[in-house]
Amino acid sequence: MVKMSGMLRLFSSFSLFISPMMILSICLVFLGPTMSLTSDNLYGVWLGLELNLFAFIIMMNPEGFWIAEPCIKYFVVQVIGSSFVLISAMTLNFFYASYSLFLSLIGFFIKAGIFPFHSWVPSVVNSSDWLVSGMVLTWQKLVPFIFVGFMSNYYILFVALVAMGILGGVGGLNQHSVRSMSAYSSFVHSSWMLASFMSSLITFLFYFLFYCVSLYIFFYGCCKVGKSYAKNKTVSFLGCLGILMLSGIPPMSGFFPKVVVFLSVDSLVVLWCVISSFISLKYYLSYFYLMLISSYNKDSFYNFSWFHFFFIVFFNLISFVYLLTII
Repeated sequence: MVKMSGMLRLFSSFSLFISPMMILSICLVFLGPTMSLTSDNLYGVWLGLELNLFAFIIMMNPEGFWIAEPCIKYFVVQVIGSSFVLISAMTLNFFYASYSLFLSLIGFFIKAGIFPFHSWVPSVVNSSDWLVSGMVLTWQKLVPFIFVGFMSNYYILFVALVAMGILGGVGGLNQHSVRSMSAYSSFVHSSWMLASFMSSLITFLFYFLFYCVSLYIFFYGCCKVGKSYAKNKTVSFLGCLGILMLSGIPPMSGFFPKVVVFLSVDSLVVLWCVISSFISLKYYLSYFYLMLISSYNKDSFYNFSWFHFFFIVFFNLISFVYLLTII
């Protein structure tokens, strides 16, 4: 009887996790950006962004209640950005196209958290859980970043990437929270992503993919540190390795997309990205040292998962082989 009640509790919790509303939300989170990217007008872009927004808000609140600060702040910021896109679509046939498109560009800057509309990112990320923080810094920024890259000229991209690099490098030095540090770290990576658009969309997607993998590996390790999982050496190793990948230290995989951008873009542009990355190394290595010390154990070798080790090595080798093909 006890065994049966335990199975019922497990089944009920599993049913809650795969509830129809949650399944629909997950589908719309990925369907919305796809609709935006494949649309041939701003109305379709706006609709896809709205579907993604409302689905993501539901994912931020799986229990059905509002976590006031991150949800409301993220919702308000995204609605303001969407309003600019909608106004641009409505006025495109009545005013000069350049003016209307500039409004939509402002909207995409707001939604992507690009300077000067960046201040909401650290606040939302620091107040959210690890999964939500990771999605805010990666998937939720994909569509706005792509449209910013396509709609901006050289000078707009240059000013934005310089500002984001300085904000991310200097601002992260005073952060004492891992999530806040990750938010400012994303500013540094955003400067590289903006620079990659001066080369091609493929270069941007290449950099974005490696950033996503590195960030999720780092977050997976960080969310377990300090809990009962802290004794799991595989988790601690992934956290340390993830932060090295984010830092871009060679020969980690995060180094290779930076080299690709460096070889593809004007040297003056990349110089600012390199400077911001060197500044950010200070807080990357500080957190790496803290995670390494907190997880050290003389028996860690015997508790280590070699599957994860070879997966990371393989991932780094793939990036190295790709780098050799383009040099």
